[in-house]
Amino acid sequence: MNRRMAVIGAGLLLVAIAAGVTSVSGGYINGITRYHLVDARTIAIEVITGDLSWTRVTEIAETNDKVRIVVRTLTAPVPMSNVGRDLELTVSLKEPLGDRMIIDGNDHSPPSTD
Repeated sequence: MNRRMAVIGAGLLLVAIAAGVTSVSGGYINGITRYHLVDARTIAIEVITGDLSWTRVTEIAETNDKVRIVVRTLTAPVPMSNVGRDLELTVSLKEPLGDRMIIDGNDHSPPSTD
């Protein structure tokens, strides 16, 4: 199983390189579906992703009134199911969230589950 995962991972890397998507900012911006506070400076965000994709936080911008979190997803250009799956990612802030609004890379404000 570990060998199979390594081969799949290497294949995805080669596909990304072949597609010219090698920078950390590549891929499409993925909206955040919801979030909750783990503690004052830690947020767990939920996104929907698919099979054979790599989803990660690529930017966190904090201001006095909002925190903008950009999540990007790279998807292998191969046939796959259209079934999405929930993925939870953890974000660490420099300052406590307090009253600041969370917005995603599409400038939407996802609901809190707290």
